[in-house]
Parts: sequence; C-alpha cells; structure tokens
Amino acid sequence: MCPRSDKQGYTEIYRDKQGLIIKKDEYNYTGISMSTISENIGSIINGDLQARRAAVKELVAFGDEAIEPLIAALCETEENDVRWYIAGALARIGEPAVPQLTYTLKVYPDDDVKRYCAAALGEIGE
Repeated sequence: MCPRSDKQGYTEIYRDKQGLIIKKDEYNYTGISMSTISENIGSIINGDLQARRAAVKELVAFGDEAIEPLIAALCETEENDVRWYIAGALARIGEPAVPQLTYTLKVYPDDDVKRYCAAALGEIGE
C-alpha cells in the first residue's frame, strides 16, 4: 500500500486477470472513470513498448486524476522498467504531481520507489 498526502489513509490496490485495479473509496472517486485509468496503468505494467507509450500519453491527459493511481502503482510494482514509465507519466503531468511525489519520497520506505519519485521531481524541476 502507498501513502496519500491528502489523508492519513492508504490507497488499496489489487490485481485481477486484466491487470491493475484501483479500489474506489470516498477519498479518491471523483467521477473520472478509474477503470480507464486502471486499464492504462495495466498497459504500462503488461504492455509492449508501443502500448506503454500510448498509455503514458493517455494518463498524462487525465492530469490530476491519474496522480494517485500512478503513485499507488509505483509503490506496488517491483519492476524498474514499469517504474520508469510511471515516473515519466508523473513528470509529464508536472506541477500537480509535486505534493504527492514529495510526500511519497519522504514517507515510503522502499529506496527504489524514492529514487523514481526523486527522478520525476527532478524532471519537473523541483
């Protein structure tokens, strides 16, 4: 589980046969189709190079709404190539991702996750 900067809670995530599913709760549901965001994150996790690039582009278009699910996926995966694409998407979202990236960098215990958060922040210019 990954920390959230806006609440003292966590975003619950789990996998099914189609890939990564983000659990909706009263804190993160805003009316945007989380399944579409989840499907794109699943394409980053399970897709080929072309699918990953397309998924990043779509996730960036979601902007703020994709930040929390991307952070959750960054914390959940152990594959560095997947983390690289996720960090790239967060960097391309830009300034709105800074608070969540900074918070995760400070509190999440995994050094690899911290490294990718720092890389995304560096790309943004923070």
